[in-house]
Amino acid sequence: MYESQLPGNPLPPPSSAVAWVCPYDYCHDIYQRYYVAGLQAVLGALGTELEIRSLQRAPALLRALRRVRYSYRLERPMSAVGPMVDGIARLLGGQRTPPSGRFHPLAGQYEFALPRGESVRLVIDSADAGGIVDEGLLASCNVYAKSNYRRDVTYPHHVVPVANVNPIVIPYLPFLRKLRRSEPRYDVVCVVRVWGGSDELSGIEHNIRLLEALNKARCRKFLLAYLVAGDVPAQEQRLRSQGIATTRKPMPRRQLWEVSAASRINVIRLGMHNCIPWRFTDLLAMGACVAFDQAPQTIWPVPLFSGHHFLDLGLATATADGMAAKEAYDAIPARIEAAVADIDSAERVRAAAADYYDRNIDPVAVGSYLLDRVQAARTVAQA
Repeated sequence: MYESQLPGNPLPPPSSAVAWVCPYDYCHDIYQRYYVAGLQAVLGALGTELEIRSLQRAPALLRALRRVRYSYRLERPMSAVGPMVDGIARLLGGQRTPPSGRFHPLAGQYEFALPRGESVRLVIDSADAGGIVDEGLLASCNVYAKSNYRRDVTYPHHVVPVANVNPIVIPYLPFLRKLRRSEPRYDVVCVVRVWGGSDELSGIEHNIRLLEALNKARCRKFLLAYLVAGDVPAQEQRLRSQGIATTRKPMPRRQLWEVSAASRINVIRLGMHNCIPWRFTDLLAMGACVAFDQAPQTIWPVPLFSGHHFLDLGLATATADGMAAKEAYDAIPARIEAAVADIDSAERVRAAAADYYDRNIDPVAVGSYLLDRVQAARTVAQA
């Protein structure tokens, strides 16, 4: 049951709520799925349905077409017939107009009707970069929730942070929580998609140097580079010559989670535009001890603290080339060996991570936070 964190007596729930969706768009509905699930759960407990309104006709057919169009297994044939599938989708378009009259694939739009006839508009900006994706949407809403709310950016007063969460985990949460009881087989696991920066390419060298540094640590390691961008053959040769495994296909999801849960420490790097990556959601849910390559540069509603919720390897990529200082990479083996030796500290981080997920990142917790922001906007409007 939703329990408001706002001071004073709980306000009555919205009398109705709407989420606008775009079934064929590659990003829109997927990036909003976690927030929709959280709001559905919280509003449902209050007796209010979150109505899903499609911006396109035939939403079920368009979702099916989207799954075909962007299927990893069909990637090769889609390079030839993809434009034809896009054309069919356009014929089924018939876009409706959301409340703002505007649309952006990385911004979800929600409208809440209040008992006295007022309404509150919520936008959830799920872009990796820290900027506002659409100034018109910003002006049209009462609450603008930014998933990668940067420490070094000043936002308008109605922009609030929200966690950058992985929608893939929703049906697997019981499985991930069960993995909290896994016994360690590895000291360190690092399975990394080799890309990053602002353009997918500028972060490649940093990823590779991180793997090379981890490979020098004297401990039980599971290192795997998932190569997706840049000169993949050259990357394969460079990494394999040092005994670092590479792949051009993603590791099956359950295998990745089971390997991760069987490690004392999981090393991950910040994502595109130095956001907190989706993978952090999975690791929090399974209660993993995460070591970030560098301290997060974005803010979540409930603060994350280095040494408590995660470890920081100190690879600050502040330079124009997306690299950390050479001395920082050189220090990684010793840092990892020290972290592995401090078993009690790693266990405390694991426990804090699981608790943080349950209290703050579970879909119901995220939905509760968003509804609180809507209710807070309502009190401002009534003041």
